[in-house]
Amino acid sequence: MCTLCPRRVLVLYRLNDLLSSTFASSAPSAAGLYIAAEFHASTEMAYLVTSVFLCGYIVGPILWGPGSELFGRRIVFRVTLIAYVLLHLGQALAHNLTTLLVTRFLTGVFACAPLTNCGGVLVDIWDPITRGTATALFSAGIFVGPVLGPIVGGL
Repeated sequence: MCTLCPRRVLVLYRLNDLLSSTFASSAPSAAGLYIAAEFHASTEMAYLVTSVFLCGYIVGPILWGPGSELFGRRIVFRVTLIAYVLLHLGQALAHNLTTLLVTRFLTGVFACAPLTNCGGVLVDIWDPITRGTATALFSAGIFVGPVLGPIVGGL
């Protein structure tokens, strides 16, 4: 059996999506004071940037879980990744705090698709014997992303 067959490379790519989406959830948390200064807002409003993103994590699975069953995982992954990247541009180009908060919420909605659907991808690709390693990598991506976010975001 090939250790890096195309399907497994695809899953490793999805794990990168997973790390990116969990990383993005906490990356601006170290920059709360800078966000408050940039948009002339209170620090509480600046820290709302992280909370609003996580509220998007609440709404997203309602869409992407059933969506992957109706339309397939591939189209859900493609659409959500494109929207996720474009909404990051909206965050970078935001001229006011409202725009930043709205784009953060929508980014959270689209960023949770890998969290919602990667479990099904792992079951589809790996056999029960080797699935443990893939599940461990999946879990590591979930836990490492939020830890690295404030470290890198604060540099």
